[in-house]
Amino acid sequence: MSNQKGLSIIFVLLGVIAVIGSAVGVYFIGKSQLPKSQTQNQSISQTPQPAPVISSSDETANWKTYTNTEIGFKVKYPIGWEYSEVREGDPLHLYFYPKHSSDLKPRDSNEALAPIELVILNDSNALQCLAEDQKACLDFKVDGVSAKKYSLKNFHEVVAFKNKNGNLFFELMSPKFDKNAFAPGSYKEYYNFYNISEAERKKIFDQILSTFRFF
Repeated sequence: MSNQKGLSIIFVLLGVIAVIGSAVGVYFIGKSQLPKSQTQNQSISQTPQPAPVISSSDETANWKTYTNTEIGFKVKYPIGWEYSEVREGDPLHLYFYPKHSSDLKPRDSNEALAPIELVILNDSNALQCLAEDQKACLDFKVDGVSAKKYSLKNFHEVVAFKNKNGNLFFELMSPKFDKNAFAPGSYKEYYNFYNISEAERKKIFDQILSTFRFF
């Protein structure tokens, strides 16, 4: 009887020792794995990430540039467009238009049916004439120079400003044309011919204006 009691005590002690041993083993196993897990986390967090690619939103970056060293300015115009330069006495006229305009014939051979024009002149009355004909006027800046944007009867927009010396007047304009501006038999709907919508024309006008620089 006493032998059985002694064996029971031994089995109980062995069980307690086994439980304690298991707990200690689990503790050390967990402790040995913790640094490895932290190292992995640190390795993941320290992995360099590629820099985000920022695409340029400046649609005029690759446009062509017209430069006039005599007057001292430059301006950009779209890829796929052309310009013609005409001097009529003192003023300089620049006409910007899409390339595909082979059979667009004006009634007046001296008139260019271009959606955007730039006129440079030294007429001191130029701004006064615009002011008298205006329907609306907006003040803003062109290359740091004070300018006015006019809404006129025969134009979508006219932007007028002086150069930095104040001796020349610049007018960037977008004329309106009707069928009477075209030679008989050659009339086509103006914007359909150029394949340019009113919204696109306005956007290009504002973009050209934004690229104007004096030097």
